[in-house]
Amino acid sequence: MLKQIFGRVLLRDPPPIRTDRARRNQNKYYNFHKDVDHKTKYCIQLRDQIELLVRDGHLREFVEKAITLTSAAKIG
Repeated sequence: MLKQIFGRVLLRDPPPIRTDRARRNQNKYYNFHKDVDHKTKYCIQLRDQIELLVRDGHLREFVEKAITLTSAAKIG
């Protein structure tokens, strides 16, 4: 899903990570920030931007698919 969202150029560039680069985890390169520090699932800025895109209707197909999968899991 993230690759598809990145490909649409709907996301704004995040602000630079403020912590000292030498103190960050060098093993965790993060494409959204184009820097090292944390994994995608822990990124607050990315989460906030995706929430705005959902509210604005830009990610409707992903929301509809999630609803369908959730409904199917409840029935199954």
